[in-house]
Parts: sequence; structure tokens; C-alpha cells
Amino acid sequence: MTLLDLETKQSGRVVSIEGGRALSHRLDSLGIREGVSISKIGSQFFRGPVIVSVNGHHTALGWGIASRVNVSVSDTNKQTL
Repeated sequence: MTLLDLETKQSGRVVSIEGGRALSHRLDSLGIREGVSISKIGSQFFRGPVIVSVNGHHTALGWGIASRVNVSVSDTNKQTL
């Protein structure tokens, strides 16, 4: 499951990142790395950006980058952000 598959206000834990060193380094600078808890705040239609919350900070990721971040979800945990 990727960030794109999460529902709005649903949380998960980053399992892996499918990409090279440059992508991993970019996401690491945003606080997104394996093992980190991440929440999807919202997204735009037609391959628009995905807004996520990591460590209390909101950031927007492009559709292509969000599609490379694999997450695991425990049950159907929804959070109010």
C-alpha cells in the first residue's frame, strides 16, 4: 500500500521507499524515512499533490513521489488532525 492508497486522515508507518539515493535523501530531509509514522491530510484529484503530516509538520508530496512511499496500516485507524 502506498501513500496514495491511504484515506484522508488515515495513518500508517513507512515500510519502504522505492527509489534511488536522491529520492531517499530528499524524503529523509523532510523527516520521511522507514519506520516513521505518517498521516495523510488530503490530496488533489488527477495526480495532484498529496499533503501529509510527519512529526507534526505538514508537507506536500508530488503524486509520483507519494506513489513510491510504501506504508503499512494497522486496522482502520483514523486520526483527527
